[in-house]
Order: sequence, then structure tokens, then C-alpha cells
Amino acid sequence: MTFALVNTALKLKKTKTVQLLLSLGADVEAKRSLNDNATALMAAMAKNMSDMVWVLLNNGGDPHAADIDGTTAYNLTIKVTMR
Repeated sequence: MTFALVNTALKLKKTKTVQLLLSLGADVEAKRSLNDNATALMAAMAKNMSDMVWVLLNNGGDPHAADIDGTTAYNLTIKVTMR
């Protein structure tokens, strides 16, 4: 449920809402599903949402946490930069 709340705010580009959810105890490392293990940081990075990435990193988001394919938010940084 934590990922769903944070992810919904992320999709709506509500940075302050994400900050609020995290301050209320939402898990910054919550996974989207057992099938892919993606985090909100990965989603924000893939969408090049720098303000959201900053909030997630400042609240303990791990840029080296890997999804099921081994992709990390750090890897996504390189992909986004090379577009």
C-alpha cells in the first residue's frame, strides 16, 4: 500500500505530497510488486523527475537498489542522460 500512495503522488507530480507521506512513515524503499521490485526512486528517475528524485534520495532512497532485472536508479540516470 505504501508504494501505491507514493507512486500515485509521483504520477501526479505532487512532490510535497510525497514529502508528507515520507514524513508520516511511508517506506521510501517500498517495492511496486514482487514481480519487478521497482521503487519510487526508479520510477521518478525513469521519468526524469529531478525534484522528486531529490526528495526520495534525501529521504533515504537507495540509488543502488535493483529491480528484478538488476536495473538500479543509478543505471536509469545514465539512460535518461543519454537520451
